[in-house]
Amino acid sequence: MKKRTPLAITLLIFSFLSLIFATIFGPADNLLSPNVWYSSISSTYYTNGRDIFVSLASILAILFFLYQTNKTEKILNIIIGIACIGVICFPTFANTDKVGVFQLNPNTSKIIHAVFAVIVFVFMGIEVFFFALKEKLNIMYFLSSIIFVCCLGFLFIEVLNFPIFLRSVFEIILFACFSSAWFILEKKNMLNKNKI
Repeated sequence: MKKRTPLAITLLIFSFLSLIFATIFGPADNLLSPNVWYSSISSTYYTNGRDIFVSLASILAILFFLYQTNKTEKILNIIIGIACIGVICFPTFANTDKVGVFQLNPNTSKIIHAVFAVIVFVFMGIEVFFFALKEKLNIMYFLSSIIFVCCLGFLFIEVLNFPIFLRSVFEIILFACFSSAWFILEKKNMLNKNKI
C-alpha cells in the first residue's frame, strides 16, 4: 500500500471515536474509578466502547504493517504496528485480578502497556522528524512536528500535575499531528507525480 491517507484517517477516527464511545457508554463493570476512564485513550478499553477501541487499534496495526515506501519507513511502521498490537494485548491498569489477552496481573500489564504506548508515540515522532529533515516541507509540517514533540513532552512530564483528562487531550493532539503530517506528505507526493 503506497497511500498515506487511509492510515491518517483511521488514526484520527481511532482517537476521537474511542473517547466519544467511552463518553456515551461510560465505564464498564466498575473496572476503573469513576474519574479515571477518560485519563487516556487506552483507558477506554475498560468502557462499554471497548470493541470500538480494539477494532480501530487493530486496523491501525494492520495499516502500519501494510504501508511501505522506503526501508527506513517500513521498519518504523512495523515497529509501530507491533506496538499497537501490544497496546491491545496488554491493557492499562484496572480494578480486577487479571487483565488482557494473557490474563496478567493489572500492575504488570500496565507496565508492559506503557512501554508499548511509549514506543508508538516515540516512533511516530521519529517518523515525523525523519521526513521533516529528509524532505523540504511546508511550515504546516514543521508546525505539526513541533506540536507533536511538545505534547509528547507533556505526556512524559506527569509531575506538572495536569488535570487527568489532559492526557487524553495530548494523545489526541499527537495522533492529529501525525495524521496531518501524513496528509501533507501525501499531498506533496501527489503534486510530484502530477509534475512528471
